[in-house]
Amino acid sequence: WRNYGDDGGSLKGWWYTTWTLNMEMEIFAAVRSATRLDWFKTEAWYGKLVDWYLMGLRSDGSFLRSGDSRIGEGLSYLDWAYALSVAHFHRNSRAKWLAQKVEGTITIWSLYKIYDILWNDADLVPEAPSGSLSRLYRTPGHVLLRDSWGPEAVVADFRSAQDYTLGHTHLDNNSFTIFCQGGLALDSGIYDDFTSSHHANYYRRTVAHNSILVFDAEEKFLLYGTAYPNDGGQKWLGREEGVASAFPARVEDVLDPGKGFRAGGILIYEQTPEYTYALGDAAPSYSTRKLSVFDRHFLWLTGVAGRDRPAIVVFDHVVAKSPSFKKTYLLHTQNRPTVQGSLVSVANRGGVLYQETLLPESARIEVVGGPGKEFWVDGKNYPPIRDPSELEEAGAWRVEVSPASSRAADQFLHVLHAGDAGRAMAPMCSSLAASSMYGCTVENWAVLFGTNRRGTMDVGYAVPKGAWKHLLVGLVPNATYEVTVGGASLGQVNASDKGSLRFDSQGAAKVQATRVADAAPKTGDATPPESAGDAPATASDGPASPADGIVPSAAAEEAPVVPADVPEPEVASGL
Repeated sequence: WRNYGDDGGSLKGWWYTTWTLNMEMEIFAAVRSATRLDWFKTEAWYGKLVDWYLMGLRSDGSFLRSGDSRIGEGLSYLDWAYALSVAHFHRNSRAKWLAQKVEGTITIWSLYKIYDILWNDADLVPEAPSGSLSRLYRTPGHVLLRDSWGPEAVVADFRSAQDYTLGHTHLDNNSFTIFCQGGLALDSGIYDDFTSSHHANYYRRTVAHNSILVFDAEEKFLLYGTAYPNDGGQKWLGREEGVASAFPARVEDVLDPGKGFRAGGILIYEQTPEYTYALGDAAPSYSTRKLSVFDRHFLWLTGVAGRDRPAIVVFDHVVAKSPSFKKTYLLHTQNRPTVQGSLVSVANRGGVLYQETLLPESARIEVVGGPGKEFWVDGKNYPPIRDPSELEEAGAWRVEVSPASSRAADQFLHVLHAGDAGRAMAPMCSSLAASSMYGCTVENWAVLFGTNRRGTMDVGYAVPKGAWKHLLVGLVPNATYEVTVGGASLGQVNASDKGSLRFDSQGAAKVQATRVADAAPKTGDATPPESAGDAPATASDGPASPADGIVPSAAAEEAPVVPADVPEPEVASGL
């Protein structure tokens, strides 16, 4: 708990966090009563989890889905008891608000009213959640995002865990979910039984999540000696992967790099008033025999012209060990999606999601699902052994996006937008060719992504007529860039410490950004990004396609730039 809860989040997802917290709460109360040792107050993670619940709360009275989740009536009396304990012992007004939210939604069974007597302080005034709409929980591997604290908020979760933990977690690194009135981009399947065919073959596998499959026909998926169907997804660990045990029973085992349980994680997180950007590395979650790079850039854009909801840009850079390994981007939905060219749309419970595929060019977009194929894996359906509850969104459909031709390295670029059905419309977007990056325009935004570990040094591209907000991610952190628009200098602009460059322009013009200086490394910093054990980056980091005189160059097939301040986890003292 100290390791995974110190960031304020939970490794277990919301449902299992609630289920286990009830036991911790009772133990804490018993120990405090018997010994006066007050773990409610000294275990900091215990109080921090309230914000995890508030960030993940959906308007339907349930929480976002992650890992094994059994959704009954949504909020639970266990959520209520936990919130009351934090309200009482931490004098936390937001926890009091959550407790009242639960009590106003469901009936608290009389036996549990003991907590009302013990911890419901009449003098503590409830306070509705407020503040930051985006939070990073790096250790458990979640970025949670909301467009408001209102009841009709769009809520999203970008998942990329830095540790492999098995148990009730899933093989879902670099996946995402999106909610607006109903589940739109789903964590599909249901938690029917831990040993069921549905759970083992589908629900906990990568194929059930909005991530990417890389299919090697020769790959074997084994867990404790049992073979499972080839979904093309992330691996279970075993002796063939160089680990002594498939299940890491102790946190010290997970945190010891020599034990082989590291799985990538969220490398970069940046939040500004205009956007939230996260970069996840999921390559270590796949077999090293089939995949060397899977970097997912997840960008949440606000201030999009003509939109009262965010636009989400997802850029994937994937490098397989063989061109023959088919790569497939997945989007899971509750209802059958509509495909019109490169645009996918799907509605559920009053919400609607649009997804535009911009890369790969001439992509194959297929719909899989429907009766008999809802939970389809490698030629067979694996349905659950029970029916879903009213709030469980098992899904029945998925969209598969794959390149039209075979090659080792591929890029996937998608623009997604969630809103109210009947009101929301797909944002205007198009691919944006650049000399050494990949990107797109989204209404009034021009967005580019780099793929070079040491940071893009120089990039050129052209924007059409308009007033543009430019965002370039994957540059050299803290470096100074000379920016010209239409040949006229905008002056020197400093990249952020996360490697992002942000500026504005007017009119149709060619844009050039060239690194002219690097910031001096801070005392104690690791090796500067441009010399992280490799040759310096050049202007030919990786191309898109020709545009208005911009000449593309060879693609980079490397991991992204990672700021020197990304922390390594430590085992808390006394754990």
